[in-house]
Amino acid sequence: MCERQSGDFAAAVRLLRRALLIEPLSPEAHCELGLALQAAQQLDEALTCFDKLITLKPDLAEAHYNRGNALLQLGKFEQCIASYNNALALRPTHHRP
Repeated sequence: MCERQSGDFAAAVRLLRRALLIEPLSPEAHCELGLALQAAQQLDEALTCFDKLITLKPDLAEAHYNRGNALLQLGKFEQCIASYNNALALRPTHHRP
């Protein structure tokens, strides 16, 4: 996570992929990898991570929100809105200014 926050997305992706080799069902690692990939503009791969995260934790509003952000960047607006609606259904106060 520190690597992603400092802007070293390649290092973050590399470390998180290694973490997932050790713990492939880690929701946290899938979330962080998705965010790192999204920041690196690897949007299709980020979307795959968020989809896996939703499979692991379907009730996690943040997963649906992050998926919506990736879809927005990909220009998939209908799917984006559906993801945001899922996030809001799970946590109605989940929003960002």
